[in-house]
Amino acid sequence: MLEKVERYIKREHIDVYDIAMISDEGAEERYYCPCNPCSENYSVTKIFISTAIGVLIDRGLVKPEDRLTDLLRGQIDFDYDPIWDRVTVLNCLQHRMGIDREVINIDDDELTAKAGCNWLKTAFDCPPVSEPGSVAKYTDTAHYLLSRVITAVTGKIADQFIYDELLKPMGFRQVSWARCPQGYTVGSSGSSMRASDVVKLGKLYLDRGVWDGKRLLSEQWVDYAEKNEICLKKEGHTSFLSKGGMIGQIVMYSRRLNIAVAWHSHSPDSFVCSLAPFIETVAQGITLIGHRGYSSKYVMNTEAAFVAAAKHYSGGVETDIRSTKDGVLVCSHDDTAVLADGTKLVVADSTYAELTAQPLFNKFDNGDVYLCTFKRYLEICREYGLICFVEFKGRFSEELVVRSFELVKEVYRMDRVILQSFDLDNLKTAKRLYPELAIMMTYGCGEKDRIELQTIVDLGFSMDMDVYIATPEAVKLFHDAGLEFAVWTCNDPDSFEYARSLGVDYVESDVY
Repeated sequence: MLEKVERYIKREHIDVYDIAMISDEGAEERYYCPCNPCSENYSVTKIFISTAIGVLIDRGLVKPEDRLTDLLRGQIDFDYDPIWDRVTVLNCLQHRMGIDREVINIDDDELTAKAGCNWLKTAFDCPPVSEPGSVAKYTDTAHYLLSRVITAVTGKIADQFIYDELLKPMGFRQVSWARCPQGYTVGSSGSSMRASDVVKLGKLYLDRGVWDGKRLLSEQWVDYAEKNEICLKKEGHTSFLSKGGMIGQIVMYSRRLNIAVAWHSHSPDSFVCSLAPFIETVAQGITLIGHRGYSSKYVMNTEAAFVAAAKHYSGGVETDIRSTKDGVLVCSHDDTAVLADGTKLVVADSTYAELTAQPLFNKFDNGDVYLCTFKRYLEICREYGLICFVEFKGRFSEELVVRSFELVKEVYRMDRVILQSFDLDNLKTAKRLYPELAIMMTYGCGEKDRIELQTIVDLGFSMDMDVYIATPEAVKLFHDAGLEFAVWTCNDPDSFEYARSLGVDYVESDVY
């Protein structure tokens, strides 16, 4: 599985240092650009601190409702605002202490000058301005204070306690931790590890507190952390729960997929976050199909759109084919081609030379593009190893069907092509002439009213259905018959998530 992810990372130019995955296929890891074995976790560090608090709660040494000042009494040798007496462990875990600004930002190069040597006093010198528990404000201060709680309760520096109780039993290798001027674990950031070790914490949560047959955390803590979003949140519209860190670090897991993943990177979050839905799609065995190519950014059904879809790591590309007046098979969804000067030419009534006398109209303003031949489409799919979703537009004669698939045989491979059409007669003709051909009925609201699904199943045709009318029952009907199921066109997170929940085999999309 990681091989497919690796291709996506390289094609998207995401600056991932290392990535690791634990799934039903076993443990996998990859290193990319030159880097040290261990990389900075940034705020992923926080989940190690919160997990250590979970261990203390499991042992009855700490309760979520315990007051911070009661636990830190032996370390507090300064005056503080009494409102601190209302701040609890849970308030820190949920970043709801009531403070309105960051005080201890470990990633601030001037932190020592600003915070002095006694970071505990520095934190308490910035009292909550809201009632503790009422307002969320994400800070590094919270997990520094929790680090001090771990030391106060156990007598061990927090990172030593974490090593003894979690990292050592899980076989972590080299690790390092930042400490404050007084020698306490910073806790909010500053740890460095291998992704192949960080992913083990995701696996621990995935398996509800058990690692290699030994229980390290209670199920109650895992449930509590997930329910209360303690260093865990839903990763976009995927089934992953995750903890992220600055400039693209993450550990995440999905019980639906039985997979845990971690990586270090130096990329904008928007780029790195695209990895999660991609990994989910791959893990579910769903193949992403570029609908008419990468048609949200390029003129649909053109060479540029097909190549862009391939480079974006779609597993296949869908196109629509028609015949020109002089018999050239071209890729065109509409029966009319619109040229750059606004001229509209009916494909079937125009020669290929007329249709390519000038570029196509391009609303994206990303260069001149021309009508693409079916042959060139097949060459691109061959070059990138893509599955071809080929839709016949309009009624195809037997002669056109033969010309189409003899061209497939000449340029590419029949076993990499799936024929689609709204026209059932097109599919029947193709199946009679090419019994080995994979066929899908394209099915929308109009077909729903006139063709029974069971009829399509009885013909041995797979299904390509509008995602908005697809149902679990329909998917089961085709899968039970050993047939495949595709949906079109998923162009927003909700439709992607719905398609994934259906367990379809292919998802067609303009936008990825």
